[in-house]
Amino acid sequence: MHGANGYLLDQFLHNGSNQRTDEYGGSVENRARLTLQVVEAVVGVWGSDRVGIRLSPSGTFNDMADSDPKAIFTYVVEALNPLNLAYIHLIEPRSDAGSAANAIELTSRYFRSLYQGTIISAGGYDQASGEEAIARVTPT
Repeated sequence: MHGANGYLLDQFLHNGSNQRTDEYGGSVENRARLTLQVVEAVVGVWGSDRVGIRLSPSGTFNDMADSDPKAIFTYVVEALNPLNLAYIHLIEPRSDAGSAANAIELTSRYFRSLYQGTIISAGGYDQASGEEAIARVTPT
């Protein structure tokens, strides 16, 4: 599932684009509601071992913005744990125009401590930086 780069699910997550006042807007829980409902529906059809989701926690592509991206994406990633997805796919800040503060905090390294399943990380890796990233997040 594509929940990044300003696509529909990403628009619901970010308070810069989600201006709703109903149960799908406002609080972190409300803004995450659609994404989590869609993931649950897809898992119900295909099974969790065949479903993954792509997220861009520090993404600003397609004018995405959030006043507290750490809060919303921490909530979403933790809420995905019980669903036992095949993976979550995170876009690293260096491949997007994320702010310096987000680039420091919102990386796969941060989310590794929150998510129990497989994490795929994307964003401008070459062989050396990819191997370095794997070494940083792999438990010893």
